[in-house]
Amino acid sequence: EGFAELLARLAPLAEASALVALDQVLEETDYVDWVSRNAERDDVDRAANVEELRVHAESYDRLNPDGGLRGFLQDIALVSESDGYAEDQPKVALMTLHTAKGLEFPVVFMTGLEEDLLPHARAVAEGGGDFDGENKGIQEERRLMYVGMTRAQERLFLTHAQMRRHFGAEQYCSPSRFLQEIPEALVEGYSAEEEQADLLGEYAPSKEQGADLRVGDWVQHDHFGRGRVEQLVGQGVNARATVRFDSYGSKQLLLQYARLRRLGR
Repeated sequence: EGFAELLARLAPLAEASALVALDQVLEETDYVDWVSRNAERDDVDRAANVEELRVHAESYDRLNPDGGLRGFLQDIALVSESDGYAEDQPKVALMTLHTAKGLEFPVVFMTGLEEDLLPHARAVAEGGGDFDGENKGIQEERRLMYVGMTRAQERLFLTHAQMRRHFGAEQYCSPSRFLQEIPEALVEGYSAEEEQADLLGEYAPSKEQGADLRVGDWVQHDHFGRGRVEQLVGQGVNARATVRFDSYGSKQLLLQYARLRRLGR
């Protein structure tokens, strides 16, 4: 009876905007509060997913003022048509890397090739390296990227964003470390070092950042341990160093907070 009464109260929201309807459902069900009381990592991810859904609903309402809840639900419907993909019909197929396994296309666009997306932040944080000391999660992410790249029969476009809106806030995005592993001679119009240097400017050391670093220097980090500087870009608060650590792989660090200690050249 309580569930039936809840549905009756929520029924008028069918004609409301997406964000209003979503917030009302969350309030009536106390879902976020229920999730917050659970300490399991999956439940933490659920809360983050709900917040991301709210951000998308707000964006949808702004861009589609007449769309409402019905239009929003149609927009986010997770429908995969890869199993019924007809090669003889000209169209664009939008899918995840996992869904793309076993398929091939004349032209492939891979988007979101950024740190914390591919490789995903969870894979980076997993730990548990093999005999080479590399994270097993990162190895699996690299294999996944290989799957995507080999879906292309003729042309492959690899793209990433310099800025991305994430959970309602804009943040700077670093190109995926996997892009740097591709020999630049095989990629037209891409250089990770040049791209970041163009965005942030040339590196200029400051007294507040400690040691005067150079590319090739060995450094020590309080958490990541020993590593070697691969790239330096930016000035002042924007100064960043890309360091490949022995046990954690390549990391991009803000020098203002990294507190790197130079070990030698």
